[in-house]
Amino acid sequence: MLKETGNLLLLVVILGLGTAYYFDVLTLPNREEQLIVKILFYLLIILVLFEFSKSLFKFAAGRKKQDRSKKQLQDLRTLLTNKPMILSLMMIGYLVLIPLIGFFVSSFVFLLFLNFHLGNRKVKELFVIPGAVLIFTYFLFVQLLNIRLPAGILV
Repeated sequence: MLKETGNLLLLVVILGLGTAYYFDVLTLPNREEQLIVKILFYLLIILVLFEFSKSLFKFAAGRKKQDRSKKQLQDLRTLLTNKPMILSLMMIGYLVLIPLIGFFVSSFVFLLFLNFHLGNRKVKELFVIPGAVLIFTYFLFVQLLNIRLPAGILV
């Protein structure tokens, strides 16, 4: 049942990202580019609906077999504390924060939490590694290549 819950959540995330990309592509001036993405988006909807119904039937079948006790809370706790799920949630949060607070601030916060989550507890390394990565990124993209990175609406 835990696996099916994870599959359902993953399908919702994939469909959400696909929908966001679809609406972003609708602003393109070239109709041919829009047509390709529209076809792929409709194909994505069909595949997601197929997988969603398959997972939903497995979820319902597994739910009938189990009693509604602490098992469900344990499954949910296990799902939310497993490393890939936490990393996925951190990545989604990072992508949401980039337009709001800017690339460098959100990247520093993301790398700080990522280092901490992966087991690094040395305070010096928690701040030095993200700082060094961002200094390198700044000089490479902003100074050397003259590429503007998102500043964010709050900056």
